[in-house]
Amino acid sequence: MKILTLVDSSAVKSFYVKDKKAYEMKTDLPYIRNQSIGNECFMSIFEYPFLNDGYYVTWDEWDELPSLDVDVILLSIEKKYQLYNVNQVRKKYPNAFVLGVLKEFSSNYQNKVKFFKQCDEYTLPIMESQIHDDFTKDVGKKSNFLAQPYDVDFLYDKYYKEERLNSIFSYIVPSEWVTINYGREIQNGSRRGNTEIFANKMSEKFNLQLQRNETLFSSPTQWRDFLEMLSNHSFCFNLDFCKGGGNQAIQNAILGVINIGGNGWIQNYLYPELSGINEEHLEIKFSQIVNDMKKRNEIIKHAFDKVVMTFSLPSVYKQIKKIVGVQ
Repeated sequence: MKILTLVDSSAVKSFYVKDKKAYEMKTDLPYIRNQSIGNECFMSIFEYPFLNDGYYVTWDEWDELPSLDVDVILLSIEKKYQLYNVNQVRKKYPNAFVLGVLKEFSSNYQNKVKFFKQCDEYTLPIMESQIHDDFTKDVGKKSNFLAQPYDVDFLYDKYYKEERLNSIFSYIVPSEWVTINYGREIQNGSRRGNTEIFANKMSEKFNLQLQRNETLFSSPTQWRDFLEMLSNHSFCFNLDFCKGGGNQAIQNAILGVINIGGNGWIQNYLYPELSGINEEHLEIKFSQIVNDMKKRNEIIKHAFDKVVMTFSLPSVYKQIKKIVGVQ
């Protein structure tokens, strides 16, 4: 099953994957960017081509879409509705199954509904029932869950550390002030919230070292630097109010770092007892695990097992096969 991930507009160059490595589609040179590990591992939606040596295309790079032999198209049109549509994709790839995917929660909800109506099926990268109910009612067709994949084995082998500090990493969300269309609900505010204040308080109360560093997108090794830094710690604090997203919790789970706080569905899925942004609740829960290694190990194992089951490359590939009806 050959898969094309097609996005209307993005800073990511079009690339293909061969033998599990990414190459620029227009030059055949190895493709490395600030949010990749070499040309072997990318983040979230840009990891789909690694499921089975597939393709990623940024549509507005091309005067005409490239000719590719593909079976399934993971299509996202969220910025240039007036220029691009599903019919153009069907004309270029008449034998492909068009599967709509949601890339950004910040894009207009009604435009997404119109777009999903045109696809063979559509997916949301989230399990929470509220948003599925909203789209199902407005699209008129039941939504599907499709996880954004992570190469769990690659990241674990490269960055997991048996020996680490008994310390806190205070996470800085890259985009602080946001307005997000979470289905019919609009969320807005600061995603960084009280993370810094609360992390400082827990650091002082339990005499734990604390690190709070921002890795900038301008760095050519941004993701690598971040993972190297994160994997040194036992805990990560992130009191993000948003319900959508939460991919940081996935990275923590892969590296064996316990994630504390946040309203994201992934946080609740991986670390159910440590979710939310109620500081009194989080302090009680943190006090129960900070000196209990058995409990900490149980939490680490639960989160890692859930990530493998849901977000690993083999799991996501199976999810796509099930949605498009391939055995």
